[in-house]
Amino acid sequence: EGTPDAPKSEASHNIIKMLTQAQAVPFVSIDVLSHPAILGYTVTKTQRNRAPHLYMNGSFYADHDGLLAKFNTGELSKDIGSEATKSSGVFGGELPIATY
Repeated sequence: EGTPDAPKSEASHNIIKMLTQAQAVPFVSIDVLSHPAILGYTVTKTQRNRAPHLYMNGSFYADHDGLLAKFNTGELSKDIGSEATKSSGVFGGELPIATY
């Protein structure tokens, strides 16, 4: 719901924060509020009624609650995080918020 720059729900905002902290880049987001057919498809396919849903390599990975559980155990960083994207130096291990 919304975009990474402007999430329209608390759940979407939490997902963006988790993916950012896990260093999960690049990723593609789809605003299901602008494309309700996609929301209908993913809810039907996964049998879960809570968006957002994360797909990885074309397969359903987790919904908000599943991602939160994986994030809390560290599994999210292991599964989709990338050492190559982590910064070094003073802010080592943190994802840069912006590059200018």
